[in-house]
Amino acid sequence: MKTFPPPTIDGHPKPLLSVGINGVQSENIMAGINKLTHTFVEKAKPGRHADGAGLYLLVKPSGSKSWVLRIQHERKRQDFGLGSANKIGLSAVRDTATRYRQWIAQGKSPKVELAKLKENPVPAFRTAAIARHGQIKDTFRNPKHAAQWLSTLQTYAFPSLGDMLVSDIEIEHVADALRPIWFDKPETAARVKQRIADVMDMAHLQRQRTTELPVRKIGKLLGSQTQARKAKNYGHHPSLAYEDLPECFSRLRAGEITMGRLSLMFQILTAGRSGEVRFARWSEIDGAKWVIPAERMKGDMEHIVYLSDAALEILEIVKTLKIGSLDNLIFVGQKSSPLSDATMAKVLRTHSKGLRVDDGKDSERRATVHGNRATFRTWVQEQCPTVPEPVAELSLAHKQTDAVIAAYSRGKFEIMRRELMANWAIFATSRCDNIVRLVV
Repeated sequence: MKTFPPPTIDGHPKPLLSVGINGVQSENIMAGINKLTHTFVEKAKPGRHADGAGLYLLVKPSGSKSWVLRIQHERKRQDFGLGSANKIGLSAVRDTATRYRQWIAQGKSPKVELAKLKENPVPAFRTAAIARHGQIKDTFRNPKHAAQWLSTLQTYAFPSLGDMLVSDIEIEHVADALRPIWFDKPETAARVKQRIADVMDMAHLQRQRTTELPVRKIGKLLGSQTQARKAKNYGHHPSLAYEDLPECFSRLRAGEITMGRLSLMFQILTAGRSGEVRFARWSEIDGAKWVIPAERMKGDMEHIVYLSDAALEILEIVKTLKIGSLDNLIFVGQKSSPLSDATMAKVLRTHSKGLRVDDGKDSERRATVHGNRATFRTWVQEQCPTVPEPVAELSLAHKQTDAVIAAYSRGKFEIMRRELMANWAIFATSRCDNIVRLVV
C-alpha cells in the first residue's frame, strides 16, 4: 500500500516507534499513546493524526477516514492498513494495533497471522462458550446440570466477557467478572471459574489464542475463599439440632406409611444425599450394603453405605407396598417416576415443626433434607469422640484429602463404619415405641 513520509516535530524527523526483532520495545512505544478521543475522530479534518505507538487516523480531503499502523517490521518501516474509521471505532482499532504489535514482537508476520484468522476466526467468548457447551452437554448426568453449565456463564461471565474475543481476554478480565461473587457466593464462583477455564483451554487448543490463561490460579488475585466457604456452610443447609432428631424420626414413624416418609427415614438413617436416595435402585442393594455406582455419585466414585437393621427394615416396608417402576426404583413417586426433592422437603417441614434448627440459633429457619447430613456429622463429633474423622467423612462420601489416610482407607474402614451407622440408627430411633433401644 502507499507509504507516507515520516512525521516531523518542528520540521525535524520524529523518531519512529518500533518493536525490536527480539520483542524488545523501544522506550518511545509506551510514551504518548491514546492521544485521540472519540469526539476528535468524529470531527477530524483532513490530515494524519497520531494516536501514539505508530497508530494514525488518516483523513482525506474527501472526508473519508481510515486507520494505519506504522511500525518497524523485518528491519524496515511498514504501514499496515487497519480499516475504515467509519466501521472500526477507536477502542477496537487500538486493540487491533496491539495485536499487530504483539505478533511482530513474537517475530510473526501480521499478513500470515491474518490469513490464519480467516481460516480459523477468533470468536467472542459468548460464541466460544456456546460452542463448547454444545460439545459437552451430552456428557452431563441430566439435562438440568447441562443447562446450569451455560446459564451460570450467561449470568456471571457474559455481561463483562461475552463480547470480548477469546484472544484478548486476560486474567484481570476474568478476575473482574468473578470479583462480585467470589466471597459472597464462593461455590458458584468456583463453578463459573472452572467453566471459564474450560472455554479458554479449548480456545488455546484450537489456536484461537497464543497462550494459556491461568484461570485456576485466580485465587492469588482475588484472595482465599476458605473463610467465605466456612461462613456460607454454617447456614447454607439449615439442619436439625442432633438432640431433636430422634423426636423428628418418631413423628415420621408414627404417621401414615407413604413413600415420602419412608424415603426421608432412609435418608436420615443412611446420611445420604437426597438425589442418591431418590434415584436408589433395588439392584444396588447387596445384603446389608447399598452400593451406589460412580455415575450417580457427586465425586464420580463408587460409594458403599453400610445399612443398619433400621434401614433394612425401611426397605422391607417398601417391598410390602409392591409399587414398581420401569427402572427398578426403590422409592417411587407419581406415575412411576422418582420422588421429587420437594416431596421429601415437605415431609421434613411437616414433621420438624417446633424443633430446633442449627442448634437453635435461628428459630425461623426450616430444616432441610441435605441438612440431615450435617446433623449426623455433628452427632458424630459430639457423641462419638473415639470415631476417627476419616470414618465419619467416608460415611458421608466426602473426598479424603489427606494422602496417608486415603491410602489406609482403601479398606473403607468397613467394621468401624458398620458400627457407626448401627449406633446412629439406635440414636435416631431411640424415641420410637416399637424399637428396642440399645446401649451405645
